[in-house]
Amino acid sequence: MNTKVKRFAALVAAVFLGTALFAACDNGGQSGNTGNNGGNGGNGGESQTVAVESVTLNKNTLALEVGGEETLTATVAPDNATDKTVAWTSSDEKIATVSGGTVKAVAVGSATVTATAGGKSANCTVTVSAASAEVTESEWDAAFTAPFKAYTITATQQIQGMPFSAMQIADIEKEQIYVTEPVDFDKTECNLWIKEGENYYYYFSPDGTQWTREGLADVEFYDEFDNYVNGVERILAEFVGRYASFDYANGTYYCETLQSDYFATVKNFQVTFAGGSVKTICMTMPTGMGAEMTYKVEMGVADIEIPTDFTDIDE
Repeated sequence: MNTKVKRFAALVAAVFLGTALFAACDNGGQSGNTGNNGGNGGNGGESQTVAVESVTLNKNTLALEVGGEETLTATVAPDNATDKTVAWTSSDEKIATVSGGTVKAVAVGSATVTATAGGKSANCTVTVSAASAEVTESEWDAAFTAPFKAYTITATQQIQGMPFSAMQIADIEKEQIYVTEPVDFDKTECNLWIKEGENYYYYFSPDGTQWTREGLADVEFYDEFDNYVNGVERILAEFVGRYASFDYANGTYYCETLQSDYFATVKNFQVTFAGGSVKTICMTMPTGMGAEMTYKVEMGVADIEIPTDFTDIDE
Protein backbone atom coordinates (compact mmCIF):
# COMPACT_ATOMS: atom_id res chain seq x y z
CA MET A 1 0.00 0.00 0.00
CA ASN A 2 1.43 3.36 -0.96
CA THR A 3 1.91 6.18 1.48
CA LYS A 4 -1.22 8.17 0.40
CA VAL A 5 -3.47 5.13 0.78
CA LYS A 6 -2.07 4.41 4.22
CA ARG A 7 -2.69 8.01 5.31
CA PHE A 8 -6.31 7.89 3.99
CA ALA A 9 -6.96 4.59 5.79
CA ALA A 10 -5.51 5.98 8.99
CA LEU A 11 -7.71 9.10 8.68
CA VAL A 12 -10.87 7.00 8.13
CA ALA A 13 -9.99 4.82 11.11
CA ALA A 14 -9.45 7.87 13.29
CA VAL A 15 -12.82 9.29 12.27
CA PHE A 16 -14.66 6.04 13.05
CA LEU A 17 -12.80 5.68 16.33
CA GLY A 18 -13.69 9.22 17.40
CA THR A 19 -17.33 8.70 16.47
CA ALA A 20 -17.46 5.48 18.45
CA LEU A 21 -15.89 7.10 21.48
CA PHE A 22 -18.32 10.06 21.25
CA ALA A 23 -21.28 7.69 20.96
CA ALA A 24 -20.05 5.67 23.91
CA CYS A 25 -19.71 8.78 26.06
CA ASP A 26 -23.12 10.03 24.96
CA ASN A 27 -24.80 6.71 25.76
CA GLY A 28 -23.11 6.64 29.07
CA GLY A 29 -24.53 10.07 29.87
CA GLN A 30 -27.97 8.95 28.83
CA SER A 31 -27.72 5.90 31.04
CA GLY A 32 -26.85 8.14 33.93
CA ASN A 33 -29.80 10.39 33.16
CA THR A 34 -32.03 7.37 32.96
CA GLY A 35 -30.96 6.45 36.41
CA ASN A 36 -31.79 9.97 37.60
CA ASN A 37 -35.17 9.82 35.91
CA GLY A 38 -35.86 6.62 37.74
CA GLY A 39 -35.07 8.41 40.95
CA ASN A 40 -37.48 11.21 40.00
CA GLY A 41 -40.14 8.61 39.31
CA GLY A 42 -39.72 7.46 42.86
CA ASN A 43 -40.31 11.03 44.10
CA GLY A 44 -43.52 11.29 42.01
CA GLY A 45 -45.07 8.49 44.04
CA GLU A 46 -45.42 10.84 47.00
CA SER A 47 -48.31 12.77 45.28
CA GLN A 48 -50.26 9.73 44.10
CA THR A 49 -54.08 10.21 44.07
CA VAL A 50 -56.22 7.71 46.01
CA ALA A 51 -59.62 7.30 44.36
CA VAL A 52 -62.96 6.86 46.15
CA GLU A 53 -64.11 3.25 45.95
CA SER A 54 -67.55 3.46 47.57
CA VAL A 55 -70.10 5.64 49.39
CA THR A 56 -72.57 4.20 51.90
CA LEU A 57 -75.36 5.75 53.97
CA ASN A 58 -76.43 4.85 57.48
CA LYS A 59 -80.01 4.48 56.16
CA ASN A 60 -81.35 3.39 52.78
CA THR A 61 -84.95 4.37 53.60
CA LEU A 62 -86.34 7.21 55.69
CA ALA A 63 -89.91 7.91 56.83
CA LEU A 64 -90.81 11.44 57.93
CA GLU A 65 -93.91 13.48 58.60
CA VAL A 66 -94.38 16.86 56.94
CA GLY A 67 -92.27 19.35 58.88
CA GLY A 68 -89.99 16.67 60.29
CA GLU A 69 -86.27 16.27 59.67
CA GLU A 70 -83.44 13.78 60.17
CA THR A 71 -79.71 13.77 59.40
CA LEU A 72 -78.14 11.07 57.23
CA THR A 73 -74.49 10.06 57.60
CA ALA A 74 -72.36 9.20 54.56
CA THR A 75 -69.23 7.03 54.81
CA VAL A 76 -66.62 7.34 52.07
CA ALA A 77 -64.12 4.50 51.49
CA PRO A 78 -61.22 4.07 51.62
CA ASP A 79 -60.35 6.23 54.62
CA ASN A 80 -57.30 7.62 52.83
CA ALA A 81 -59.18 8.70 49.69
CA THR A 82 -57.72 11.95 48.42
CA ASP A 83 -61.04 13.82 48.15
CA LYS A 84 -63.86 12.63 50.45
CA THR A 85 -66.11 15.65 49.87
CA VAL A 86 -69.79 14.59 49.79
CA ALA A 87 -72.38 16.38 47.64
CA TRP A 88 -76.05 15.96 48.60
CA THR A 89 -79.02 16.19 46.21
CA SER A 90 -82.77 15.51 46.29
CA SER A 91 -84.74 14.21 43.34
CA ASP A 92 -87.72 16.39 44.31
CA GLU A 93 -87.20 19.37 46.61
CA LYS A 94 -90.95 19.98 46.71
CA ILE A 95 -91.17 16.75 48.71
CA ALA A 96 -87.89 16.74 50.66
CA THR A 97 -84.82 18.96 50.78
CA VAL A 98 -81.31 18.04 51.92
CA SER A 99 -78.37 20.13 53.09
CA GLY A 100 -75.22 18.69 54.62
CA GLY A 101 -77.04 15.40 55.10
CA THR A 102 -80.01 16.92 56.96
CA VAL A 103 -83.25 15.90 55.24
CA LYS A 104 -86.35 18.07 55.76
CA ALA A 105 -89.84 16.87 54.84
CA VAL A 106 -91.78 19.47 52.85
CA ALA A 107 -94.87 17.75 51.46
CA VAL A 108 -96.51 14.34 51.23
CA GLY A 109 -94.81 12.10 48.67
CA SER A 110 -91.55 10.31 47.94
CA ALA A 111 -88.10 11.54 46.93
CA THR A 112 -84.62 10.08 46.58
CA VAL A 113 -81.73 11.67 48.44
CA THR A 114 -78.31 10.98 46.91
CA ALA A 115 -74.85 11.35 48.45
CA THR A 116 -72.00 11.53 45.91
CA ALA A 117 -68.22 11.58 46.37
CA GLY A 118 -65.49 10.92 43.82
CA GLY A 119 -67.93 9.67 41.20
CA LYS A 120 -69.47 7.11 43.59
CA SER A 121 -72.92 7.51 45.14
CA ALA A 122 -75.48 6.06 47.53
CA ASN A 123 -79.24 6.63 47.69
CA CYS A 124 -81.87 6.89 50.40
CA THR A 125 -85.58 6.74 49.60
CA VAL A 126 -87.49 9.33 51.65
CA THR A 127 -91.21 8.81 52.21
CA VAL A 128 -93.11 11.80 53.60
CA SER A 129 -96.54 11.35 55.19
CA ALA A 130 -99.04 13.87 56.52
CA ALA A 131 -98.19 15.30 59.91
CA SER A 132 -100.06 13.74 62.78
CA ALA A 133 -103.21 15.68 63.60
CA GLU A 134 -103.95 14.09 66.98
CA VAL A 135 -102.10 15.02 70.18
CA THR A 136 -101.99 13.90 73.79
CA GLU A 137 -103.03 16.12 76.68
CA SER A 138 -99.42 17.03 77.50
CA GLU A 139 -98.70 17.75 73.82
CA TRP A 140 -101.81 19.96 73.72
CA ASP A 141 -100.59 22.16 76.59
CA ALA A 142 -97.03 22.25 75.22
CA ALA A 143 -98.26 23.36 71.79
CA PHE A 144 -100.24 26.29 73.21
CA THR A 145 -97.31 27.55 75.30
CA ALA A 146 -94.55 27.04 72.69
CA PRO A 147 -92.93 30.12 71.11
CA PHE A 148 -94.28 30.98 67.67
CA LYS A 149 -92.61 32.71 64.71
CA ALA A 150 -95.58 33.99 62.72
CA TYR A 151 -99.35 34.08 62.47
CA THR A 152 -102.24 35.38 60.40
CA ILE A 153 -105.60 36.27 61.92
CA THR A 154 -108.64 36.88 59.74
CA ALA A 155 -111.84 38.23 61.30
CA THR A 156 -115.14 38.47 59.41
CA GLN A 157 -118.54 39.80 60.41
CA GLN A 158 -121.91 40.49 58.81
CA ILE A 159 -123.46 43.86 59.64
CA GLN A 160 -126.79 44.71 58.03
CA GLY A 161 -126.09 42.04 55.46
CA MET A 162 -122.74 43.57 54.54
CA PRO A 163 -119.49 41.72 55.21
CA PHE A 164 -116.79 43.38 57.28
CA SER A 165 -113.33 41.90 57.54
CA ALA A 166 -110.13 42.68 59.37
CA MET A 167 -106.71 41.09 59.30
CA GLN A 168 -103.61 40.89 61.45
CA ILE A 169 -100.37 39.37 60.15
CA ALA A 170 -97.18 39.12 62.16
CA ASP A 171 -93.69 37.94 61.34
CA ILE A 172 -92.01 37.75 64.74
CA GLU A 173 -88.49 37.05 63.47
CA LYS A 174 -88.53 39.96 61.00
CA GLU A 175 -90.38 42.19 63.50
CA GLN A 176 -93.20 43.14 61.17
CA ILE A 177 -96.93 43.49 61.84
CA TYR A 178 -99.62 44.34 59.30
CA VAL A 179 -103.13 45.27 60.50
CA THR A 180 -106.24 46.18 58.53
CA GLU A 181 -109.37 47.72 60.08
CA PRO A 182 -112.68 48.42 58.31
CA VAL A 183 -113.89 51.99 58.78
CA ASP A 184 -116.81 51.86 56.36
CA PHE A 185 -118.61 49.37 54.14
CA ASP A 186 -116.21 50.11 51.31
CA LYS A 187 -113.16 51.41 53.13
CA THR A 188 -110.40 49.62 55.03
CA GLU A 189 -107.46 51.27 56.73
CA CYS A 190 -104.07 49.56 56.53
CA ASN A 191 -101.35 49.83 59.16
CA LEU A 192 -97.84 48.41 59.04
CA TRP A 193 -95.12 48.48 61.66
CA ILE A 194 -91.74 47.17 60.54
CA LYS A 195 -88.09 47.18 61.53
CA GLU A 196 -85.68 47.87 58.67
CA GLY A 197 -82.05 47.46 59.70
CA GLU A 198 -81.67 49.61 62.79
CA ASN A 199 -84.67 51.79 61.93
CA TYR A 200 -88.33 51.53 62.88
CA TYR A 201 -91.19 52.68 60.66
CA TYR A 202 -94.96 53.03 60.62
CA TYR A 203 -96.73 52.84 57.26
CA PHE A 204 -100.35 53.97 56.91
CA SER A 205 -102.90 53.89 54.12
CA PRO A 206 -106.54 54.99 54.41
CA ASP A 207 -107.57 52.65 51.63
CA GLY A 208 -104.68 50.27 50.86
CA THR A 209 -103.46 52.24 47.84
CA GLN A 210 -101.80 55.49 48.97
CA TRP A 211 -99.18 55.04 51.68
CA THR A 212 -97.31 57.36 54.03
CA ARG A 213 -94.32 56.43 56.15
CA GLU A 214 -92.89 57.93 59.31
CA GLY A 215 -89.99 56.98 61.51
CA LEU A 216 -90.58 55.76 65.05
CA ALA A 217 -88.53 55.53 68.18
CA ASP A 218 -87.90 51.93 69.24
CA VAL A 219 -90.16 52.40 72.28
CA GLU A 220 -93.07 53.53 70.10
CA PHE A 221 -92.54 50.61 67.75
CA TYR A 222 -92.45 47.93 70.44
CA ASP A 223 -95.47 49.39 72.21
CA GLU A 224 -97.52 48.51 69.14
CA PHE A 225 -95.64 45.34 68.18
CA ASP A 226 -95.77 43.76 71.64
CA ASN A 227 -99.39 44.77 72.15
CA TYR A 228 -100.54 42.67 69.19
CA VAL A 229 -98.22 39.72 69.82
CA ASN A 230 -99.12 39.58 73.50
CA GLY A 231 -102.77 39.50 72.53
CA VAL A 232 -102.21 36.34 70.51
CA GLU A 233 -100.19 34.78 73.33
CA ARG A 234 -103.11 35.52 75.64
CA ILE A 235 -105.53 33.78 73.28
CA LEU A 236 -103.33 30.69 73.06
CA ALA A 237 -102.92 30.56 76.84
CA GLU A 238 -106.69 30.19 77.21
CA PHE A 239 -106.45 26.71 75.70
CA VAL A 240 -104.00 25.38 78.27
CA GLY A 241 -105.69 22.85 80.55
CA ARG A 242 -108.78 22.61 78.33
CA TYR A 243 -107.87 19.42 76.45
CA ALA A 244 -110.79 17.53 78.01
CA SER A 245 -113.28 20.14 76.77
CA PHE A 246 -112.65 19.19 73.12
CA ASP A 247 -113.76 16.22 71.08
CA TYR A 248 -111.59 14.88 68.26
CA ALA A 249 -112.80 13.70 64.85
CA ASN A 250 -111.38 13.72 61.33
CA GLY A 251 -108.26 15.67 62.19
CA THR A 252 -110.05 18.46 64.11
CA TYR A 253 -110.62 19.17 67.80
CA TYR A 254 -114.07 20.64 68.33
CA CYS A 255 -115.81 22.38 71.22
CA GLU A 256 -119.35 23.77 70.84
CA THR A 257 -119.16 26.37 73.63
CA LEU A 258 -116.33 27.63 75.79
CA GLN A 259 -116.31 30.32 78.46
CA SER A 260 -113.39 32.19 80.00
CA ASP A 261 -112.58 35.55 81.55
CA TYR A 262 -110.78 36.58 78.37
CA PHE A 263 -113.20 35.23 75.75
CA ALA A 264 -116.52 35.54 77.59
CA THR A 265 -118.62 33.07 75.59
CA VAL A 266 -117.17 31.60 72.42
CA LYS A 267 -118.85 29.12 70.07
CA ASN A 268 -117.76 26.64 67.46
CA PHE A 269 -114.15 26.23 68.52
CA GLN A 270 -112.14 24.21 66.00
CA VAL A 271 -108.44 23.48 66.45
CA THR A 272 -106.06 21.56 64.18
CA PHE A 273 -102.49 20.41 64.73
CA ALA A 274 -99.59 19.47 62.46
CA GLY A 275 -96.53 17.69 63.76
CA GLY A 276 -97.43 18.49 67.36
CA SER A 277 -97.80 22.24 66.72
CA VAL A 278 -100.97 24.32 66.52
CA LYS A 279 -101.93 24.79 62.90
CA THR A 280 -105.28 26.61 62.93
CA ILE A 281 -107.84 27.93 65.40
CA CYS A 282 -111.34 28.89 64.34
CA MET A 283 -113.98 30.38 66.65
CA THR A 284 -117.10 32.54 66.70
CA MET A 285 -117.65 35.36 69.21
CA PRO A 286 -120.76 37.50 69.80
CA THR A 287 -120.25 41.24 69.23
CA GLY A 288 -123.64 42.56 70.33
CA MET A 289 -126.97 43.31 68.60
CA GLY A 290 -127.15 39.70 67.52
CA ALA A 291 -124.01 39.98 65.39
CA GLU A 292 -121.12 37.53 65.52
CA MET A 293 -117.47 37.73 64.55
CA THR A 294 -115.71 34.68 63.12
CA TYR A 295 -111.97 34.39 63.69
CA LYS A 296 -109.44 32.18 61.95
CA VAL A 297 -105.91 32.02 63.32
CA GLU A 298 -103.23 30.39 61.15
CA MET A 299 -100.04 29.79 63.08
CA GLY A 300 -96.71 29.92 61.28
CA VAL A 301 -98.17 31.80 58.30
CA ALA A 302 -97.11 35.36 57.41
CA ASP A 303 -97.00 37.04 54.02
CA ILE A 304 -96.40 40.77 54.41
CA GLU A 305 -95.76 42.98 51.39
CA ILE A 306 -93.78 46.13 52.14
CA PRO A 307 -95.01 49.21 50.22
CA THR A 308 -92.50 50.58 47.73
CA ASP A 309 -94.53 53.64 46.69
CA PHE A 310 -95.10 55.93 49.66
CA THR A 311 -94.72 59.50 50.92
CA ASP A 312 -92.13 59.86 53.63
CA ILE A 313 -93.64 62.41 56.01
CA ASP A 314 -90.36 62.74 57.94
CA GLU A 315 -88.83 64.60 54.99
